[in-house]
Amino acid sequence: MAYTMPKPCWAIIEFRIEPLPRGSGVIFESETPVRDIMARYQHQVRQAIPLAIRQGMLGWRVDDVKIVLTGGSHHLIHTHPLDFIVATPVAFLDGLRRGGSVLLEPLLTAHITVPSSFTGKVVSHVASLGGDVTATEAAGDSVHMTCVIPAARSFDLPTELSILSGGRGALSMAVTGYRECELTEDKICPRIGVHPLDTAKYILAARSALEGGIFDE
Repeated sequence: MAYTMPKPCWAIIEFRIEPLPRGSGVIFESETPVRDIMARYQHQVRQAIPLAIRQGMLGWRVDDVKIVLTGGSHHLIHTHPLDFIVATPVAFLDGLRRGGSVLLEPLLTAHITVPSSFTGKVVSHVASLGGDVTATEAAGDSVHMTCVIPAARSFDLPTELSILSGGRGALSMAVTGYRECELTEDKICPRIGVHPLDTAKYILAARSALEGGIFDE
């Protein structure tokens, strides 16, 4: 990504973006010598990574990714102190656009206990929510089930379980991880602010509102 207009500005950035195993978080590294990008500007790139990842191409925060600064350049005269902060989200989003994104949805582990006579109804309902029963254990006249359910489908589960079990069910839930989900229009998060790949507007927003705008959380 080259941010060289309108003058005075100069920030050229090259990233290599690599997916990481789930739960790895975000890692930033530099392979670029300071003769190409001065150390203080490389530090600005590192500072701007949280700004770059907070909304990916699908509008959601980007996670489990390794971002490597592989090249670029500064200019002794034209580089402004904030040029690399402005350029970093543009370079990162351009990399995501080229490489693609995977959308993940949060999953809950639900522990459900019901009288054994209601087991079939509960298993069918969990399946209708897109979930799976991963374990069952009998305890006298009751059955304890461990289920994995998409969080987006679980909001009404306490009420639904009460209805299914005649008020005799027990439920506890906790976030357990993420899984890849089908990408549909309703799952794209509306972007807040100017998209970095709408480069002209993004640069204008950055240069007109250095105390806010694109830098607001």
